[in-house]
Amino acid sequence: MRKTLLLALVLGLGLPASQAASEQPAARMDVDNARVNACFTPGDRCDDMLGSAIDGAKREILVQAMFFTNRKLMRGLARAKARGVDVRMIMSIGSEKRRSKSLAYFLEHGIPVLIDATVKTQHNKIMIIDQSEVFTGSYNFTSAAQNKNAENMIRITSSPEVVASFTKNWERRAAASRPANMSAGASGKNDAEEDDDTE
Repeated sequence: MRKTLLLALVLGLGLPASQAASEQPAARMDVDNARVNACFTPGDRCDDMLGSAIDGAKREILVQAMFFTNRKLMRGLARAKARGVDVRMIMSIGSEKRRSKSLAYFLEHGIPVLIDATVKTQHNKIMIIDQSEVFTGSYNFTSAAQNKNAENMIRITSSPEVVASFTKNWERRAAASRPANMSAGASGKNDAEEDDDTE
């Protein structure tokens, strides 16, 4: 029996629904061989599942993040960059406005960060690793997502079509974004303030 995976990728996320719909319909993909692993908090170590994939990355990691305070994942991305992996990020304008410690950390470690400021909220939580697997879900890359909240994360592998669709959206959002500017924000926020996951 053929499996149909309907990915309602809201490629215009953060735009008014009518505008998003006029730009791009939801992407429907028939994927017979896709493998999906699901992780839930509380209960599962989603940061371990994602952290292992980051540590195993060999070529490229593309990230979209609203918030980023999970230090295990932050250090993993810095290690990946140090060993030559092409790590690139798109973050919410909130990280810039807050002069968040995570944004400063990534920039200090040579990871280029773009700010998606053309939408109200950059609400995607996505990592695309080596053009072979996608991690996505409600799970922000924060300590709160792992330790305080009820969240979900899925890992999709063995589906080049799905990976290509997420990559296309990453590239589209990157083209609409601008380089991060730490001097543009207000006074810095500490990790506790930044990690409330309320937006």
